[in-house]
Amino acid sequence: MSEPVMKETLFTDTSVPETLPEVEQSRKNVFWSVFKKSKLGMFSLIFLLLTITISILAPIISPYDPINQNAAERMLPPSGDHWLGTDAFGRDILSRIIYGSQTSLLVGFISVLISSLIGTALGMVAALKGGLLDDILMRILESIQAIPMLLLGLMLLVALGSNTTTLIIAISLGLTVSCARVARGPTLELKEKEFVRASISYGASTFRIIVVHILPNILGPVLVMATLHMASAIRVEASLSFLGLGIQPPHPTWGNMIQDGLRFLTSAPWVAVYPGVALMVVVIAFNIFGDTLRDAFDPHIIRERK
Repeated sequence: MSEPVMKETLFTDTSVPETLPEVEQSRKNVFWSVFKKSKLGMFSLIFLLLTITISILAPIISPYDPINQNAAERMLPPSGDHWLGTDAFGRDILSRIIYGSQTSLLVGFISVLISSLIGTALGMVAALKGGLLDDILMRILESIQAIPMLLLGLMLLVALGSNTTTLIIAISLGLTVSCARVARGPTLELKEKEFVRASISYGASTFRIIVVHILPNILGPVLVMATLHMASAIRVEASLSFLGLGIQPPHPTWGNMIQDGLRFLTSAPWVAVYPGVALMVVVIAFNIFGDTLRDAFDPHIIRERK
């Protein structure tokens, strides 16, 4: 009777034979233990879940219409009726921040999803095929990386027009390069492993090798990079909206809210400060969550805690 073939993973200590369910359970245990021991990591996770929930329920929990103007309530300071005050058009700042979170998270999520899928696929294919294809793909990606993402976004928005689709394309293109590089490195190492070489020798297709053997082993670094990219995408979207080339008014985004309130910074600071604080806190939370997630997927930490 032939012995069952175990699928090798980057997170398994080869000196200790384990079944696949035991490996998965070990990963889950270490994952939660890392977050439980990191107060900042757990706080960032809870905060991000709360922020996502608020953005989804914005039409229900928002106290006012974020676009409706009221000249009688212009530039009101924070009060019981308007917790964060109003802007120059009498619009409620809190409501606009809540709806602005929808824009930031939606643009960030779609951009990161597109860049992660395309970049990861390109990195794995380039590493598996090697040779001329690898050189061509990586040189093209490196030429894109030579352009700062904010400048790349400015160029595309000026050329194609300021709209949400162009903004997502610009951010996705800028993030694809690092996703490809993150996927390519581990794939170069994995393709020399016995279980991958055996699959190649048996005539397995590139698609099967990627889906069955490569992707499950590099999923951790890809998820960590995607989380960190969320912070970058939100920051770039806010920067482009601040410059007037991102999401256009009257639709609220944190970037154009800061730009609108900049001229009132001395007389009515709440108009620009509160959207700026929301942007800063969310970006920091994604960075902290990404750092904690990286520790949770670190194979050295997993081995030490078995």
